[in-house]
Amino acid sequence: MIRAEGRQRVRRGGDGRGSEMERESSNHPHPTPPTHPLNPKENGETPPQTKGRVVDPHESWISFVKHSSKATKEDKKCKNRRKNDRLIGQPGAEGPPGPMGPPGPAEAAERRAQILVYEKCPSCAPNITEATQPWLPEVEDILLMPILPIAFHCKLERDLRISGKVKLEITNYQTTDSSGLFKRGSGLDVTSGRFTAPRSAIYQLSANFHIRHKRPISNVEQGQVSDDAPRPKEYLRLMICINSLCDDHASLEFISGFESSSRIFTVSVSGLLTLEKDQYVSVFIDNKSTQRIYVQSRSDFSGLIMGA
Repeated sequence: MIRAEGRQRVRRGGDGRGSEMERESSNHPHPTPPTHPLNPKENGETPPQTKGRVVDPHESWISFVKHSSKATKEDKKCKNRRKNDRLIGQPGAEGPPGPMGPPGPAEAAERRAQILVYEKCPSCAPNITEATQPWLPEVEDILLMPILPIAFHCKLERDLRISGKVKLEITNYQTTDSSGLFKRGSGLDVTSGRFTAPRSAIYQLSANFHIRHKRPISNVEQGQVSDDAPRPKEYLRLMICINSLCDDHASLEFISGFESSSRIFTVSVSGLLTLEKDQYVSVFIDNKSTQRIYVQSRSDFSGLIMGA
């Protein structure tokens, strides 16, 4: 019988599964069996190969996060590529404009106007606040109120008598007897009563004349009427004419009868006329009645330039 000096295998029998044990000989020390930690990579070792693969939950989660971030970046690239592909073609026609919105409140528009005025002229509106009323410009604001280069306002110097069936050009005005009368620029001749246009432009002209006449004086007992009283069909014309040609040029005209029960009445005319340079305008009264009439001294004639 041969004695084994090395390893001796002892079989445990009985169940058929038979786990084997290794024993060292009594003459040799027993070696330390290999041990594997829970995570073999901590010691730089490779885990032993087994038939069933062991899955680490931590590494599985890290791998999932990495792959999901890559997929997100790829999706963004694909979307950008689709957008770029859409912009390659020619741009289409513009669409129709949208509907207009409702108008804002009047207070907001007034407030915006006040702010614009304040930005252009801070000294014009020093007291603008949220609660202020709509601001009106003052006459002294030269930025908002331009100076008129040509304007005049004159009054008749004395009473004037006009006989029946007479057409007369009114003369002898004055501009210095009382406040409110003025003459700005050239063109007005107070003696002849004519205003000559210094430049071609549109002018606004007006005349207000106070007329005095005899009322019909009737005798109730005798049923008689004064001979010099105006008849119902008689009238007078107040005109502003160009170059004294009332019928050939456009003129401003007012017609009034004598039906008023008062001895004094007023006739007025005003409007716009286009005047060429060196053309003149003047006031005419055409008395179509058979009686004398008197034009009072407070009658006035005025005009100003409106623009080219």
